[in-house]
Amino acid sequence: MGNRIESLDVLRGLAVVLMALVHILNVFGNFNAPGATARIVIDFLGGPPAAPVFMMVMGFLFAGKSVYNIRTGLIRGIKLVLIGYLLNFFRGVVPFFVGRNLLGIPAEHFSSLYTYEYLFFNVDILIFAGLAFIAITVIRKNLKKLWMWQTAAFAIIFISPMIWGLGESVPFLGRIVQPLWGNDHDLVTFPLFPWLYFPLQGMVLGEIFRKSNRSFRFVLLFAGLAALVVGTIPLITDFDH
Repeated sequence: MGNRIESLDVLRGLAVVLMALVHILNVFGNFNAPGATARIVIDFLGGPPAAPVFMMVMGFLFAGKSVYNIRTGLIRGIKLVLIGYLLNFFRGVVPFFVGRNLLGIPAEHFSSLYTYEYLFFNVDILIFAGLAFIAITVIRKNLKKLWMWQTAAFAIIFISPMIWGLGESVPFLGRIVQPLWGNDHDLVTFPLFPWLYFPLQGMVLGEIFRKSNRSFRFVLLFAGLAALVVGTIPLITDFDH
């Protein structure tokens, strides 16, 4: 995959736009106003086709790197994590401090969740992306076979529910494991487990794509479309749950 794949750039761009739309809806949308269909559509498009797609593309492109440096990968991941917490500070902590203490905005105008602790330690997608980049760098270094990547992806699905909340009661340890497997639904939107499944699955697809011919890629395309239809049906028929 030496050449740039423009369709992946389009996918990433759409995923970013859809994630922005669903956040705008959640923050500014009036859920009592008419237009339930539009809200459902935006809610759906901001779900499965957004963050999971973005993370799978990241893994897909990572698998296409024939030459990579583990040190560079680890440093890049650490930088993303640090930038994520820095973003939390400037987009959350600073505006909250200015609003409450300098502008005198009453407390009832803020969400009950808003505390300095919540605004700084909230685990959003950028922090997850950094941790995921570290993880897939280590995995690729130590697991050389495609089937090992796929096994790791499936194992993450089954293990993640079992370790959610592990170590939550230990004050210092709780903060360390918080972005790894989560211990608070409000604070942790993208824990490494189970979300690591998506970049790992992207790595698997990227490696298959790199080694396959044109005709087999069409098979992958139709298999993906079939999986999309099958996976969408339960979401549409039971969307509220």
